Amino acid sequence: MKHKSQYRARSNIPIDNETYLDNGLILTRFKKSIPSSSYLLVLIVADFDCLSHYDTGIYRNIIMSVCAQPDVKDDLHYALDIATKNIHDFEEQYQINYPLTTCDHIVVSNFNMGR
Repeated sequence: MKHKSQYRARSNIPIDNETYLDNGLILTRFKKSIPSSSYLLVLIVADFDCLSHYDTGIYRNIIMSVCAQPDVKDDLHYALDIATKNIHDFEEQYQINYPLTTCDHIVVSNFNMGR
């Protein structure tokens, strides 16, 4: 995905590489996803800041991130803690690995869903 350099591209698929282009844009390429329904794919380009935790899963490491506008980044610590606990609960309850290598939560302030 091509985007302006002041923004970051994110997906629920890890980034494979980023290439800085001559026109000031960045080309962000993502790794191949596991087979899944297309409505589960997330692509976002924004100037969000993120907090991440890299040792999350019970059975293997998962990169857990929560992202939001820079002015509310300090409020993300609680969200990251809860998201990490949710992955542990998922793996304990179902006795399976969380199927992805990352789990990102994006906070969109004032999102008026369906209205």
